[in-house]
Amino acid sequence: MAESTQMFQNMMTVLEIVQKLFGGVMGNTFLVMLKTTGKLYVMKRVDYLDEKDKMKADEEVEQIRRLSSKFT
Repeated sequence: MAESTQMFQNMMTVLEIVQKLFGGVMGNTFLVMLKTTGKLYVMKRVDYLDEKDKMKADEEVEQIRRLSSKFT
């Protein structure tokens, strides 16, 4: 969990949280802006406590990667 928190903090050096969006059971979703360009993105931070939760989160990431739109 500490590694996840450190990664999130590192990302915040290049991203600015614009707004917290509706979140799910396993995490939070944010509208963020890339500081260098002003471009907006949606970022989801997923918290997990055990290997089963991590596996579910990894599966969700793979599903999102397969989506096809101008936002992915």
